[in-house]
This record gives sequence, structure tokens and C-alpha cells, in this order.
Amino acid sequence: MSRARTESLVWALASPASTHIRRLDHQAVVYDERSGDTHLLEAHAADLLARLSEAGPQAEDDLAERFEPGQLDILLRQLQDLGLVKSTPR
Repeated sequence: MSRARTESLVWALASPASTHIRRLDHQAVVYDERSGDTHLLEAHAADLLARLSEAGPQAEDDLAERFEPGQLDILLRQLQDLGLVKSTPR
């Protein structure tokens, strides 16, 4: 289910200095120093996390251009649940 977009959000890595990303073909392994957790992400989640890592905080509207409708909301929620990304109002 898609979250209603009543306000524009800006998304960023929760802790850029302690999030380590290694690409493996169409996946990525992510190590979060803060929690000690290691995650294996599928291609779309890996692409999204890499974009936030390389480009810094991004407006949700700008991120949505690269994903199918509803897909971005699911990916952001999953990455937020893992503690890898955070949002702030624009």
C-alpha cells in the first residue's frame, strides 16, 4: 500500500559514515557499523541506497523518477525499517 504524499520528504542515509556498501552484480552487501548488522539487498534497493550514498540527501520526488509507481515507497520503508535511511520534511 502506498503512503499518501501529503508532504514532500527528503531521504538520506541514516549514518553515512558508518554505512558501507559493496556491489555484487545485481545485489549489494551493506554493513551498518552502528548496529553491527549486515544486509543483502536486491538490485533496486541497492541502486537506491547507492544513489543516496553518492549524491547525498534526495527529495522523494526526484527519487521517484527512477522507480515504478509504488515501488519507491516499498523500498524506502524497507530500508527505513532496517535503519539504513531516514526522512525529513522538505
